[in-house]
Amino acid sequence: MTLAKPLRIGVDIGGTFTDLVTVDSATGELSMSKSFTTPADRTDGVLEVLAEGGVSLGDVSQFVHGTTTATNAVVERKGGRVGLISTAGFRDTLEIMRINRERHYDLQWASPVPLVPRRLRFEATERVDYRGRVVTPLDTEALAATVAEMKAAAVESIAVCFLFSFMNPVHERQARDVISRVWPEVPVSISSEILPEIREYERSSTVVIDAYVKPVMGAYFENLETRLASGGMECGVTVISSGGGIVPVAEAKATPVRTLQSGPAGGVIGAAHLGAQSGYRNLLAIDVGGTSFEVSLIEDGVPSRTTEGFIEWGIPFKIPLVDVKSIGAGGGSIARVDPGGLIQVGPDSAGSEPGPVCYRKGGTLPTLTDAYVTIGLIDPAYFLGGRVELDAEAAREAISGQIAGPVGMTTTEAALGIVRVAEATMVGAMRIVSTQRGYDPRDYAMIAYGGAGPVSAVELARELGVGTVLVPRFPGAFCAFGGLCADIRFDFVRSYLRRMEELDLATLTTLSEELVAEGEAAMSRIGVTAPPMMQFTADVRYSGQNFEVNVPFPPGEVTEATIERVVDNFHGEHLRLFGHHKEDEALEFVSLRLAVIAATGKPEFTPPGPQGSAEAKGSRQLFSSSGQIIEAPVFDRSTLPVGWAHPGALIIEEPDSTVVVRGTNDSTAIDDLGNIVVSVAESG
Repeated sequence: MTLAKPLRIGVDIGGTFTDLVTVDSATGELSMSKSFTTPADRTDGVLEVLAEGGVSLGDVSQFVHGTTTATNAVVERKGGRVGLISTAGFRDTLEIMRINRERHYDLQWASPVPLVPRRLRFEATERVDYRGRVVTPLDTEALAATVAEMKAAAVESIAVCFLFSFMNPVHERQARDVISRVWPEVPVSISSEILPEIREYERSSTVVIDAYVKPVMGAYFENLETRLASGGMECGVTVISSGGGIVPVAEAKATPVRTLQSGPAGGVIGAAHLGAQSGYRNLLAIDVGGTSFEVSLIEDGVPSRTTEGFIEWGIPFKIPLVDVKSIGAGGGSIARVDPGGLIQVGPDSAGSEPGPVCYRKGGTLPTLTDAYVTIGLIDPAYFLGGRVELDAEAAREAISGQIAGPVGMTTTEAALGIVRVAEATMVGAMRIVSTQRGYDPRDYAMIAYGGAGPVSAVELARELGVGTVLVPRFPGAFCAFGGLCADIRFDFVRSYLRRMEELDLATLTTLSEELVAEGEAAMSRIGVTAPPMMQFTADVRYSGQNFEVNVPFPPGEVTEATIERVVDNFHGEHLRLFGHHKEDEALEFVSLRLAVIAATGKPEFTPPGPQGSAEAKGSRQLFSSSGQIIEAPVFDRSTLPVGWAHPGALIIEEPDSTVVVRGTNDSTAIDDLGNIVVSVAESG
């Protein structure tokens, strides 16, 4: 008898660290490892963290991967050389954008450089009208000559985006056939498959991003698969998608744009699962890693979702996303003094190379981590459980020379100022996803993860009026854990722009049936045989609005009652979001969406028994919430049993993170699942 392979593993590549979480299927035991990310070849970091965790690849039954590789390729402009083919007259859509500016009153502002330069943007003779009717057939002979020209220009991938192709994709499919005949080897992305919905600029940008990262992601995934297989792993790689599901690596290679924000999405899915298991279904999830701060809202156990994002201003994309607000305020975020004499933190980061000054890897600019070390929030001798000793004196010297001196502060005051500026920036991001969208943060608990998340979480919660902070086990590798909580998920969309009173119910029924058929085909393609769950939603707006509100859409045959439900759903959601609605205002139906979901097995939470004495292992001075210097006891998390509790300020250390409670009126406990739960007082 062949025994089932016992290990399920999640690997997440961040800007500073590559994280591993393993789950032993036989015992339920969880374990964690971390290693530095290796930007030159990120697969090196994956293999290093697997070795650090003692993983035998022959024992792996599931490998779930979250990665920022696609995002980094765009941010660093290290993607492929893309050629874009557009409808004649629309060559410059990427540069015209929305005819707006990032900063309206900055005379020195420069428009962002498109991912495809003008010399590599080509036009095709074709036209489809807004109803999907062919007005001008595609000139295939001219297109073949254009492809030959693109081949001579040494493009590495081709993006195709024709006007109104979301209504009728015939010309884009013909164009792909022509490209494949003239140049079979070149990767091709067509907008009617990547994003079959209205809005030409966003559709152009999204298909270009897909083509831009396709050579990079294809090479990365192939290298990863090869190295894992050579190490003895027999199961396939699955990848966390931007929408918070997992898909086989072949699907990720086919549409790599859907791996944007892969890692953060995994963390939010893990937070929703753990929160529900712990009795907290309404959560603000915060992830503070080495390069960024991410926050997301979870309502009744379901993460907020959106269909729009941007990597930087001027490079938008429209794909199904877990709604994560991200800012440059992580542990590696660089601190500086601006021309006005104020301390600024981020958005640029020291990353893993050269990293913060205290890493002793060549970094010279002070960071948030250097500030944490300087004021005692992190023990320099216990970083990564003592595997790496930080240079506290180098951190102090960098802050003293570059921050404290210019602003006329002591080194300690400057370090505290860096922390407070970073935390104020984080609070601002949290208000965007909560109060600015109609949610009261006082109605939510907070779950904090990422290596630096538990350091600041309690003070962030106090500022927002959040009464409870939850810190899971292995917070520094929680995004890797989250991938193991994700279901298989595919998302589909069709635009059908009509005023509500003009909707053709038969056409809408056909559209819904086509989406269901696509979803069933996708699941069948990857070997899922059980009937998946189908979730329909619709994008609706008031006539003349330039944005939509996504609302539930009843499944099945579309009837007048279906539309009445959608209208009621829209008015209710618009009222909740914006505080008003107009029932006599004309509405427009914009797009129909379908999420197709196959459930997967989720990790069980079995807290480990305590290892050693639960007594404090020492103490450190820190600044309390009220600004007083206090002596706080320091505990080792591995020694704290279920039911342990302690009042007042304290520090709890573990190899991948540090929990800091600065409030003398707060209280901390270990719950039944081994989570740290902090009850946050209004006044520290």
